[in-house]
Amino acid sequence: MKLAAADLFLFLVKWRKFILANIVVVAVVLAVLSFLVPPEYTASASIMPSLDQIMGMSMGQTGPAIGGLLSSIPTLPGFVSPSDIYASILKSRTIGEKIIDSLGLMSVYKTDNMEEALKSLYSNVDIKVYRTGIVEISCTAPTKMLAYRMAKLFVEELDRFNRNAVMTKGKNTRIFIERRLREVEEELKNAEEALREFNEKNKTVKLDEELLKAIEVYSDLKSQLLSYEVKRDLLRSISGAENPDLKRVEAQIAALKGKLSEIEEGNGDGFGAGFSIPLNQLPEKSIEYARLLRDVEVKTKLYAFLVEQYETAKIMESKDTPTLQVIEKAEVPEMRSWPKRKMLVLIGAILSLVLSLLFAIVFEYLDRNPTSRERWVKGVEILKRDLGFKR
Repeated sequence: MKLAAADLFLFLVKWRKFILANIVVVAVVLAVLSFLVPPEYTASASIMPSLDQIMGMSMGQTGPAIGGLLSSIPTLPGFVSPSDIYASILKSRTIGEKIIDSLGLMSVYKTDNMEEALKSLYSNVDIKVYRTGIVEISCTAPTKMLAYRMAKLFVEELDRFNRNAVMTKGKNTRIFIERRLREVEEELKNAEEALREFNEKNKTVKLDEELLKAIEVYSDLKSQLLSYEVKRDLLRSISGAENPDLKRVEAQIAALKGKLSEIEEGNGDGFGAGFSIPLNQLPEKSIEYARLLRDVEVKTKLYAFLVEQYETAKIMESKDTPTLQVIEKAEVPEMRSWPKRKMLVLIGAILSLVLSLLFAIVFEYLDRNPTSRERWVKGVEILKRDLGFKR
């Protein structure tokens, strides 16, 4: 049986008052409730890591060696961007407790328990990380000023946390390198003194140009080895053994030791760069002189390396520049974020229209089918008797 347009029109006309009455009643009730519900306001701020953070702790300014070294504390499994780390810090208990204490949110959330206060806080805070690296912080509160202060304080606390972390890392690095620098300085003095004494006793000992070049190559490799050992020791002191950067450094150390062994003992094809005589096959005096000269050059290069890294660590320790870029500052919200009266009324009207049509269809069907109506009435009577509404 097809439903003609005239039948549909007649159905709507017949039930028009019922449908319109329901829509009006629901809309009015929701509008009144929206005035009774306490308003909420949302303030937002958008940030992203500074270029120094993205590039790995100022690699361009500190040089590839220390820049790559300091950017790996700690290395997280998988690919984790600085923005993801920022989001995790913002959601941490450390930041949350500072926000609660600074703004007195325990009284706002009506609790004396910090755990409950933290749950209430983060149920009203939305932190999103976009693919572009931007982190958006949205804070909802009962008043405009509180929402603004929450969003503003989240940004400030994150920046303060990052600065303290960078300065602490710089301090630890500075102390480690400072201690190693003193050791190398003493070793360099001893090596220079030993070479001076040898020259005074053996003024006729000279090395040909090929061996001097070999010593220069050896000293370069040895200084690289010692610098990598410094990095390895530093990484071991500030990260776990599973740090991939630590494993890469250890692989470099093994490769350099192998090359040095070839030069010292002649295990390979000479020096590998046109040098045909291993160091251990030189005359006795020449060997001693070569070793003394080599030690001075190695210690000198290592000392220069450590001085550079020491200055870098001191700069990091005293660094007080912002660690993040504020893309959009928090502002005092002008409009409430909840309740949205127009949206509530519109949604209520649509739901009321749908439900009214459904009920009208059921009532129309029952009017046209008396036997079905009788069965429905009988079923309702049985339910009433079971529930005790009718004796």
